[in-house]
Parts: sequence; structure tokens; C-alpha cells
Amino acid sequence: MSEIKELNKKLFDQYPVLAWADDEDGYVPVAEHSPLPLDRGPLLIKARLLPSNGPALDGYVIGLGSVYALGIFAGDTDFVFNRQMGAECGKVASGLFATLGIQPFDIVPLRFTTEFHFANGEIIGGSFTVDS
Repeated sequence: MSEIKELNKKLFDQYPVLAWADDEDGYVPVAEHSPLPLDRGPLLIKARLLPSNGPALDGYVIGLGSVYALGIFAGDTDFVFNRQMGAECGKVASGLFATLGIQPFDIVPLRFTTEFHFANGEIIGGSFTVDS
């Protein structure tokens, strides 16, 4: 398969774990993901995102040992949040709410769950917030 350039829900339904391509200009599916490989660098892993006061959302988390960013799907677009984005979080969230056509809510902190695990059996899941 050639490098993937655009991320969307349909892609993650087909390929639930991705890694950066060697040139870091796209993504490639990770065929063997049970357990998750530790030697592929940061992975993009299909996830269910659960804000504390909003609806459950489809997306993905990015990281390996710890999650440092996540993407939320809205139509054919993904809205990416990272721990270091600070005030920019509100702007990205506004675009997400407008695209989804829903009333704003606190996007972070949120919990996330996945169906994937490391060799030690630890399921990838936890909480995510943005540093202020």
C-alpha cells in the first residue's frame, strides 16, 4: 500500500493502527498490532473519546508510551489537539463544534479507550488534557 496522506474515520475502520512513514510525510498501516509494536515510533491508534460533559466521539490517539495528541473526526476532517497547544485548543474546538453542528462543551479533559494493548497486556486508555 502506498503512503496515506489524509486521515479519516473510514481509514481507521479499515486500518486501526498507523505509523508514520519513513519519510514522515504520510502514514502506513501497522499490520501486526496485537500486541502493539514498541519499535515503530509513535503510533496513531483508533480510539473512542469520552469528554466529561459531551457526546462520545470517534478519533485516534497519538503516542506510544504516553499519548501526547489526539484527533477527532467530524465528517471527512480530523481536528487535532495536542498537550502543548494551550489557548489554540479553543479555536480548534470551535471549528470541531461548527463542523459537527453541535453546541460547544468542554472538549478536555477527556477519557479515551481503545481495543489495543502492549505485550504486557496493558490496554491503551486513559485521560487527556491540554496544558494551559
